This record gives sequence, structure tokens and C-alpha cells, in this order.
Amino acid sequence: MKKALLLASILCLSSSAFSQQKRTNYVFYEMNAGTENLIQVVINVRLNAFLLDDDNFPKYKNGLDWKQIRADVSIQTATNPTYIVPPKKQHWYLVIDNGGKPLGGNLGVRLFSLDKDLLQKTPE
Repeated sequence: MKKALLLASILCLSSSAFSQQKRTNYVFYEMNAGTENLIQVVINVRLNAFLLDDDNFPKYKNGLDWKQIRADVSIQTATNPTYIVPPKKQHWYLVIDNGGKPLGGNLGVRLFSLDKDLLQKTPE
């Protein structure tokens, strides 16, 4: 009986040692946005920001392999605001993390609607 309990304990410890590590040091902002929107990200310390879709956010959150939508949508900045235009209309997650370290600093995220008519006009 003691051998069976010892073996069960070892198996439980072994399986937990190989389980995926969930991410805990991040914040995220959910939004429905598309090409008619502009996402403004203001970070006063050096952090990472990723724009993820509904398929990749759960993978990111659970420590699995995930994929960014576009390489230019990932930022690492501590200076001027960064602007992101989502590549298509859908539900997005803007994730801000510090590579697993505790977050610090001030974060600001705003979603703007773009006036397409205004953007297409050229000065005369």
C-alpha cells in the first residue's frame, strides 16, 4: 500500500512538473476594432505590447506557442505614443507584458475611430 501511494505521489509530482506555465504578469485590453480604428498605446517604461486575436490570446495566456498577427503590431517602447491600426475588423486583445517580470510604470490605451473621408482628402 505504501509503495502504491509513493508511486502515485511521484506520478502526480512528475505530471505537474511538465505542465505548461500560465502567464501572470500582464494586462490586456479587449476591443472590437478594424481598419477604421486607431489604437493609441502610451507606456512610460519599456514593456512589450502585442495585438492578438481570439485564437492566439488563450494560447498566450496559458504559456503555449502563440503567433502575433503582424510583426509591426508588436511594440517595445518607453517614449512617444505608439499607434496601431488593426488589420481587419474583429475582436482583439491588446496585451502588455514585461517578459514575465512584474509590470511597472503607467499604461494608457485609447481606441479612436478614423474618419475615412478626412484621411482621403488631400490639401489643395
